[in-house]
Amino acid sequence: MSEFRHASAREQAFLPNPGELPASFVLVNRVDRVQTDSLVAFTRLAGQSGQMADWQIVEACAQTACLHQRFLRDFGDQVFLLCVDEACIPGAAALAALVGEVEIAARLTGQSARAASYVLRLRSLAGRAAEDAEAVHVVLTVGHMPYAGPEQADRLGRHYRRIWQCLAHAQYVPC
Repeated sequence: MSEFRHASAREQAFLPNPGELPASFVLVNRVDRVQTDSLVAFTRLAGQSGQMADWQIVEACAQTACLHQRFLRDFGDQVFLLCVDEACIPGAAALAALVGEVEIAARLTGQSARAASYVLRLRSLAGRAAEDAEAVHVVLTVGHMPYAGPEQADRLGRHYRRIWQCLAHAQYVPC
């Protein structure tokens, strides 16, 4: 049996501060370009410090990859994060570079019958410290499977299609 331990300072820094959670949990503000092997989305996130928090970076990347898979599957599958294989967030300089509108470029690197792997890179459009911002990337895997039944497929398919339409027209309104 493993013993309970408190999170380390680094682990605590990764966890969201409940006071900084957005009203809506859609962390992507708009979708710019989509192809079968890639998607470019944008986000504008900041904590109390004015910088993106580690958890915001990882969550925005996961949402971007899931959006791409939902689009590729015509919103007919349930899509979910399976694992984060790598989160390269080099530190204060990289986080400080992610200000204003941040581009999330997702590249599909592998796909199976029930999973897809992505590399996602973030860069600020504010032009600050581009070399630091480009060092921020996340490698993750999402899973997908059919919805449990036709009612769920209809309801959630419509929900995610509406979110996609709003993001594609840069008018996201929380649903």
